[in-house]
Amino acid sequence: MASESGRQRKHPKDNHGLSSDFFQRVLAESVNEIYVFDADTWRFLLVNDSARKNLGFSAKELVQMTPLDIKPELTEQMFREILAPLYNGKKQKVIFETVHLRKNKTRYPVEVHLQMIHEGEKKLFAAIILDITERKRAEEIRRKSEQLFRAALYSIGDAVITTDTEGRILHMNPVAENLTGYKESEAKGKALEKVFVIVNEFTGQPAENPVNRVLREGKIVGLANHTVLISKNGRQIPIADSGAPIMDEDGKITGTVLVFRDQSEERKWQRKISESEARFRGLFESSATGIALHRLVYDAEGVPVDYEILDVNNQYEKILGIPKEKAVGQRATLLYGTGKPPYFEQYLFVARSGKSLSFETYFEPMQKHFFITVFSPEQEIFATTFLDISPLKNAISQIEKSSRQFSKMFYEHSAVKLILDAKTGQLLDVNHAAEKFYGWKREKMRSMNISDINTLSPEEINMEMEKVRTGRQSYFEFRHRLADGTVRDVEVYSTAMEMDGKEVLYSIVHDVTEKRKATELLLYEQYLMNSLMDTTPDLIYFKDKESRLIRVNKAVLKRFEFQHESEILGKTDFDLFSQEYALQTFNDERKILETGTPLIGLEEKVIWPDGHITWASTSKLPLKDARGNIVGTFGISRDITEWKKSLKNFRKQKKKQKKVTGSKLLFYRICPMRCVPL
Repeated sequence: MASESGRQRKHPKDNHGLSSDFFQRVLAESVNEIYVFDADTWRFLLVNDSARKNLGFSAKELVQMTPLDIKPELTEQMFREILAPLYNGKKQKVIFETVHLRKNKTRYPVEVHLQMIHEGEKKLFAAIILDITERKRAEEIRRKSEQLFRAALYSIGDAVITTDTEGRILHMNPVAENLTGYKESEAKGKALEKVFVIVNEFTGQPAENPVNRVLREGKIVGLANHTVLISKNGRQIPIADSGAPIMDEDGKITGTVLVFRDQSEERKWQRKISESEARFRGLFESSATGIALHRLVYDAEGVPVDYEILDVNNQYEKILGIPKEKAVGQRATLLYGTGKPPYFEQYLFVARSGKSLSFETYFEPMQKHFFITVFSPEQEIFATTFLDISPLKNAISQIEKSSRQFSKMFYEHSAVKLILDAKTGQLLDVNHAAEKFYGWKREKMRSMNISDINTLSPEEINMEMEKVRTGRQSYFEFRHRLADGTVRDVEVYSTAMEMDGKEVLYSIVHDVTEKRKATELLLYEQYLMNSLMDTTPDLIYFKDKESRLIRVNKAVLKRFEFQHESEILGKTDFDLFSQEYALQTFNDERKILETGTPLIGLEEKVIWPDGHITWASTSKLPLKDARGNIVGTFGISRDITEWKKSLKNFRKQKKKQKKVTGSKLLFYRICPMRCVPL
């Protein structure tokens, strides 16, 4: 064993009996650094040319040195512990990694292969040194690449699973864990189909494993429509998915990556839109009132001069006698044959102010009386709902003549990826999906700043980037510019990370323009329906299969003297009307639910709990869900009691007039010429 005093002893002038053949063999056969040092003093006895050149020391300098002089990271105690297994014979060879120090003070990583050899009675150590600088560089590159891969994998907003070429799971990010119900540690090594269980949404039949297709076809593939993921706990989740091969530098497939996301929210909005459209279209087409949607028309100077009919319902055709195909797309002046658009001043006021308006009118070209309600769902657009009150007006007019008085809405990854400088917003890299989405080439985008894309001001962008850097926020909703000048609504998932010693933001961008439009369309459709329901004087109500009220308009609340809709929901006609009338409406609704046949323009005698009677004109139709299944009924009722009374009075007047006329004739027959009537 060496000691401090032992290390200071001068090196003997001979080679301690080692044969020259031994040294020549070692030196000749090695292309690596070779050192031989004394087992007691640790002083170098032999250092080959390769070692001397790499270290920069002369042979004279080296024979005065020990391994500790060129291994700055090892202490004497540490080196003793490394050599111990060789001293005590427990090992014949030890291998370890450390750093060598050159004469010019530069360092390089090495792998040391050390063993004890015997030359006669003398114990020596022989060390073969491998310079592992390139290996360390490759490991560092691989470490950074893996670090980037893991950062991307675990920060991405979509679920990601990677597999080997046998389809066994290697990685799962937290989103994939949440959707499948399996932890990464639990799923690792399992066959993908054991964890990623997918079936057809409608048939329940197993769907083809996308990884098998990727391995078979060697290209990016997507899932079929209507695919559902069945999680570990049995939860069914509609998903969208794509799979892609992972290839090495030679183009050989080494595994696959599967990216998928939960589509539950999108499906929910789609269903709501379909249901809303079905409800609105049902109301639109079955309403007892005529309905028309219009748009203002301007001349070359921007002055409103006319309006165009955009859509009409069935009742419009019946009341006015104008076919839908003739009305839609036509200007009012041409359609109605008037020099000036009918009621243009009233309609212009509503379209521009957004206020609703109701009025009665007599339209000379059709010789009809109308009660018209006008409202504007959006700027420059207005809708009219109207009733032909000509029969009533005519009846009133006839009565007045007799009585003088009578009067209404990364790279190969399919998602867009951006990497940008966390401080300046400079785009450092983008993927192919980004090129395709934004319309610029990658080289061009790398010369751009995020402010060239994001519509926010530079100050606002810096504030949002700071939220990502500090970990306060990772999800954002922005508007991004494209190369063609269009602007798209996007959702951005962003996370801060370090890359090559620089802080960057790693962002995933999803185009949600169509989703946003669908949302706006849904809201618009709901607004139209609510506007119609809230402005019409007719009673509008929706019922479930048990004839319980599930929605009503303001006119219903006012009729039954309720303040809030919640007070009437869940009630049936048996709670609101007499037993006799409630049983009649219940049977009507049963028939609609069973046959799907609507009841249109039904004149009903309404008996109230206190016995008094009113009259109503009612239309009832089946209420259907997005798939066309009948889930209830809905109806529109108009109180025609006063109209009935007026008609009855008119008939009495006519009858009375007939009696008076008959009496006069009888008198003159009895007393012709000679009698003087009193």
